[in-house]
Amino acid sequence: MSNQEFYETLINSLPQIEINEYRNGKWSDVMVRPHAFIDSEGRFLISAEYGDGFANYYDCGYPYIHPSLEKWAVENGGYFEWQHPGAICFITS
Repeated sequence: MSNQEFYETLINSLPQIEINEYRNGKWSDVMVRPHAFIDSEGRFLISAEYGDGFANYYDCGYPYIHPSLEKWAVENGGYFEWQHPGAICFITS
């Protein structure tokens, strides 16, 4: 299996996480997956700029990664590092 195929398999296995979202004039709890992609250099990234709150470099007073993503990374043999303030990168251990 190539790195691309491996990362695509991982992206498809990302957990759905409950968030509170404003739609049609009211707040609702919805289940969503993080906005994940493979960049031009072949890295598996999750956006911290997509607005879903799964990763946030500035607004929490410290770099934040959602606990469900941290747990998922460990269960899949890796961890997340900040690629830059706009994205976290999955690293295999």
